[in-house]
Amino acid sequence: MTDATPIPEAPEPPAAAPEAPKPGSAPEKPAEDSTDWKAEARKWEGRAKTDAEDAKAYREYKESQKTEDEKRAAREKELEQRVIAAETKALRADVADTKKVPAEWRKFLTGGTQEELEASADEILTLIAAKPGATPDPNQGQPTGAPSGDFLRNAARH
Repeated sequence: MTDATPIPEAPEPPAAAPEAPKPGSAPEKPAEDSTDWKAEARKWEGRAKTDAEDAKAYREYKESQKTEDEKRAAREKELEQRVIAAETKALRADVADTKKVPAEWRKFLTGGTQEELEASADEILTLIAAKPGATPDPNQGQPTGAPSGDFLRNAARH
């Protein structure tokens, strides 16, 4: 009796793993992006310019819709702010001159009233006077002994 036993087929070899890139070879390039970035930038720049023109036209329209009283009130408010700034600047200069605050320290004066500015000036003058090293050292820059010119021998002797 012939017994036919099936011969098992050979197992399939495992799928080959992708090869690692060889040293010194260029890596594969990613898929190309088909977007033209310069064209996109130009498109958005054009939109920004158009929007800026529209915004300017809108501001002009809003300004034209204001009544004369509103325009006058806006001008008065602006002028009041300018007057206050000029008065504060003059008061600051007056206090600095009166207290004899050095020019490079005047920018540190703070306060809105004359009393506050005077207190600030007094504090600045106190800080300037208490500054260590404000007086020069009379010995600075004067050699203690005549240089011999042979510092290595002098260092070896001591």
